[in-house]
Order: sequence, then C-alpha cells, then structure tokens
Amino acid sequence: MSCCRYKPGTYVKGIELRGKGNLPRELRGWIDNDFTGKDGCCISVDTSDRETAWLQPSSVHEVNRVPDWETAIHRELPLNTPLRHFKGSIYTIIAIADHVDLGKCVVYKDSSEHVWVREYAEFMSKVDTNKYPNAKQEYRFELDMK
Repeated sequence: MSCCRYKPGTYVKGIELRGKGNLPRELRGWIDNDFTGKDGCCISVDTSDRETAWLQPSSVHEVNRVPDWETAIHRELPLNTPLRHFKGSIYTIIAIADHVDLGKCVVYKDSSEHVWVREYAEFMSKVDTNKYPNAKQEYRFELDMK
C-alpha cells in the first residue's frame, strides 16, 4: 500500500516509521511533494518548521486540520460585508465556491482588491489560541463592528 493515494499537500495523520526499540508516535502534517513511495510517505510535520517524518503507509489517513470543523462548517457570514481578520486586516467575502480538490471554499478580497481563496471550514474556524494567545477575537474572521 502506498501513501500516493493522497496528493502532495494533503493534510494527513499517521504513525511514524521508526527503528527498533523506538516507540512509534502519531504525527500530523502535509504530504511532501518529493517523497512518497511504497515503503511510506514523507510529511512536513505540522508542529515544526523543519521536521519531516516517514509514516507507515497503512496508518495514513486524511484528516481535517481545523479542530472545530463540525462547528465551522455550519457557521455563516454575509457576502459583501466587511469582516475583520483576527490579525486586524479587513476583508470582504465575494463568493462561496466549490473547488475540485478542496471542496467548499470562501473567495474573498482585501482592501487593495487582492483576491484570496481559503477552505470554508478554515475560514469560519475559531482562532488557535495556543498559537495566537493574544488574539482578541474568537473566530478567524468576524463582522467588522468598528
């Protein structure tokens, strides 16, 4: 079995391949573009800027990287209304779209008319307070009340 059943860039979890005597650990990350094969697949580990790891092929499963996924997919924000990103910038949702690989996505623009696309659940998700402990908003994007 090969990890190649998932495209490079897919977010997965799996059990790391380790040498004798080393305890296995479950890791999450993105499948690397260059290193997949019948013996395993290489991921860029989610919790590290530089760590890569090889996963056992039979243990690899695609997962959603948004912890509050169940809540986020049901959250709605209006089109063409100013939204504040938790880091302070203002954006406007242009459309909700279906992407061939990503599924439901939000198409939005910033104040300079640059257009962005983000997976719907990630767009609607809560701020990761472990990563951003000083965030002043509960959600990544909220209605701009200023």
